[in-house]
Amino acid sequence: MSETVDLMSATGKTEEVNGQSQIEVDRVIALYHFALQDVGVTVLAEYLAEQDVASGALDQLRPKWRSPDIDLHAVWPDSSRRENLGLLFVRFLAAELGR
Repeated sequence: MSETVDLMSATGKTEEVNGQSQIEVDRVIALYHFALQDVGVTVLAEYLAEQDVASGALDQLRPKWRSPDIDLHAVWPDSSRRENLGLLFVRFLAAELGR
């Protein structure tokens, strides 16, 4: 399956990287484990890769480049209780991502 990934430089320049995927997964942790086993190249969240990059277990191919920001939306029924876990989680995300 042909894939295109957009990457953005520190200066805001965007480039498309094209590749041919051989494996399809539904969990990012699977991509992480495949990368650790040298199965291929992938884009991983920094929190997953930073320790392995520091230890040399993973290599960064484009260290100054990153994925463009994405929008995050949360939707829940208006009839739900005001202080339910979903709302608390959304508030937590807003505080963490707002930094």
